[in-house]
Amino acid sequence: MDKKGKIDWRVWPLLEDSRKAWLAVGALIFFPALFAWSTHSLGWGALSFLLILGSISTFLFPTEYSVDSEWVGWRHLWLRYRKPRKDFPRVVILEGGIFFSPFDRPSFLDRYRGLFFRFPRGKSSSFSPDALLALFRDKYP
Repeated sequence: MDKKGKIDWRVWPLLEDSRKAWLAVGALIFFPALFAWSTHSLGWGALSFLLILGSISTFLFPTEYSVDSEWVGWRHLWLRYRKPRKDFPRVVILEGGIFFSPFDRPSFLDRYRGLFFRFPRGKSSSFSPDALLALFRDKYP
């Protein structure tokens, strides 16, 4: 945590689990090749490669998360999302990450309207969820 109470961390699932990494890269090569072969068109194969790459990009490329006293946000490739923290009255810290909900109570819409920020896995990470707890302790006792 820096002087302003801002916490930044980076999650790159590709480097965290080698078995899933090999499976994802294998699928990224195999299925477009199969599609190109079955349709006899490199264009359809390239399109399927791009669609699969886009759908698993959060696994293949790093995502950076940022939380401070005023804002929450993430950055992935060229995409950025930033929203005021006051828009999320409920914050739940889970084992695998932190969930920001726009609703005061649990709702079935949470999975569509809320934000889930993953915590990095592994011992090599210097990230500590305790810093997030300290940041939210005054507002969410």
